[in-house]
Amino acid sequence: MAVAGVGLDLCCIARVSRLHARFGERFLARAFHPLEIREFGEKRRRSEASGAQFLASRWAAKEAAQKALGATESGRLLFPELRVASRRAGAPRLALEGAAARHCERAGLRLDLSISHETDKVAAVCIASWTSQLRPTGRSAGPVADELERAEQRKKEQEQRTGTKSSQGRLWPPTSVPVLLAAVPALDAGPTADELERADQRKKKQALEQWQHAKRL
Repeated sequence: MAVAGVGLDLCCIARVSRLHARFGERFLARAFHPLEIREFGEKRRRSEASGAQFLASRWAAKEAAQKALGATESGRLLFPELRVASRRAGAPRLALEGAAARHCERAGLRLDLSISHETDKVAAVCIASWTSQLRPTGRSAGPVADELERAEQRKKEQEQRTGTKSSQGRLWPPTSVPVLLAAVPALDAGPTADELERADQRKKKQALEQWQHAKRL
């Protein structure tokens, strides 16, 4: 699969804790999915540090996903629609909803996520990949789709300027193609039946004229 975009974010746990302390439930509602808010409550009941690390990891993952996907037609994706869930083996994954899900489905993209924790920081990396070999174009295809499309177009234009590809992959100069096509009739197997018949008639007529001339002498 071809990579459409890569996003990386490094988040300070203390910074996210300050945001939550300042804005409270309003901050949670604007940045996190309801299931994430419920899980945060469970983590926080165990310890404040565990809850703070949880929020910071989700924040970093959403920032990384936003960077990997780039802006959509409607602007930035809504963070509550980018929910961080866990696979069966425990690895993180992104569960998309709403405009985020439609954006990836329309563009043919899948997202892979990795999160790493340290004492005071959390890092997240998100890779957006096309799910097929057909690379869509336009803003909905990812942040680097337009550049890839332009590179492919430049390559095609270069081939057209320097030569035309044959079926064997070799390049013919463009001016050679009409010359070769024009030369095809000259490589014919021989004269047609009508041409042979006309030539035979000319020979017979010439022989008759010679006989009549000799008879007059």
